[in-house]
Amino acid sequence: MNSFLIGSNGQLGQALLGVFQNQKVHCVGPSHYLNWQLKGTSDKISQYFSPFANQGATIIIAAGLLNPKLSSNKLALANYYLPKNIIDAVTNLNIKVVTFGTVMEELSNPPNDYVKSKLKLNTLVTNLAAQNKEVVHLQLHTLLGHGQPHPFMFLGQILASLQANTTFKMTSGKQLREYHRVSDIAESVKTIIDRDITGVRNISHGKPLSLRSIAEAVYSYFGKSDLLKIGALPDPINDIYELVIPQTKNLDKISPHITVEDIRKYMEDCYKNG
Repeated sequence: MNSFLIGSNGQLGQALLGVFQNQKVHCVGPSHYLNWQLKGTSDKISQYFSPFANQGATIIIAAGLLNPKLSSNKLALANYYLPKNIIDAVTNLNIKVVTFGTVMEELSNPPNDYVKSKLKLNTLVTNLAAQNKEVVHLQLHTLLGHGQPHPFMFLGQILASLQANTTFKMTSGKQLREYHRVSDIAESVKTIIDRDITGVRNISHGKPLSLRSIAEAVYSYFGKSDLLKIGALPDPINDIYELVIPQTKNLDKISPHITVEDIRKYMEDCYKNG
């Protein structure tokens, strides 16, 4: 079976290459797929993948943009139109497409343009799966491993504060987040593909942590609790405060033991290697 990986240089892409190391994986480079997010590219995409029609091939789209502060147009092109155009081009070739999103899609009102772009993809896959199309959309939590945290994310902002000895203003920290090792998520993705699961699914272990507990533990370890300003920012209206997603069933490798101490050790490594 042929597998194609779009976005092999990213955190998740690198982990996926690790779990598929004994199988043939074609890494589709940006020189090919960057134009695929534009209108009128379906024929070009179809031509690229047509030699693998009806052979049980799978396209894994790990490329995308995560920073919610980017423009809505950039986010929509990378996170919605790129996978949409690929799906439109290959659904009649009997090729499965795997896409990725966020559990924040479950909120009643998307909090930013990043989540909005993923929610559109969620809706597309839901509709196609109802027509028995070979598509799957996997909602993920926050990933740990393979390098430093993104600077625009919670842990990335904490790391920058620690390194520069500057104050870190945050909300009450009541928001809940699950953290997963990216290597374990890659194993789960492989299992989902091998078991021919389709539709919208989440990968969850059901043991979220509060942002406050994480921040307090990290700053305390570094002896810099004075830099942490809890409650200095207002709590977002639409966020995860009480929603605990149950552990996903029938997956072999879910990391259920990501604790505050695990995150503290991860941040220590990032601080030393920064």
